[in-house]
Amino acid sequence: MEKKVLSKVDVSKRQLVTAIRLFFNCEDEVAIHTLAAAARNVLCDLCAHHRITHPWQLDELLRDLVKPERHKEVREKFREYENYFKHADRDPDRSLTFNSEMTDFTLLEAVEAYKALTGESVPEFSAFRGWWMLRHQDLLTDAGKELTRELYGVSYSTTQRAQYFVTWMEAFRLI
Repeated sequence: MEKKVLSKVDVSKRQLVTAIRLFFNCEDEVAIHTLAAAARNVLCDLCAHHRITHPWQLDELLRDLVKPERHKEVREKFREYENYFKHADRDPDRSLTFNSEMTDFTLLEAVEAYKALTGESVPEFSAFRGWWMLRHQDLLTDAGKELTRELYGVSYSTTQRAQYFVTWMEAFRLI
């Protein structure tokens, strides 16, 4: 077996590309969330180490939108699923109702952290960013909504993720 030298950025990129491909192929939601969270955590740590911020960074959102005394509570709630999926030391018999929509936000934070950290445009990341904007119109400003209309011009239902991804990648001759 060949040995490979991998940087933290390399590993995170591979995890995130895989998570996005699984996401668009409607594969296992827990695996997608776990990969996305692992990539996001490393990328956000690297951004913090290099003093790089991006608009979707949880700490930035907390600072701008949440009372300081509630930061810990909100951060724990936002990280609840990834911690549940990785650990059993404090709650071995606990069950959890998983809201897979949170994965959209985890993926977006990771994609934005990667872009801020590297400046690199990755086709899968661009495809996901577009999908996120199409699916979360209710969260966008008027300018954001106009951008999605200009760039994408169509809407896809949640059941059309795979079709969207293939269309996106083919449009840029990437598959």
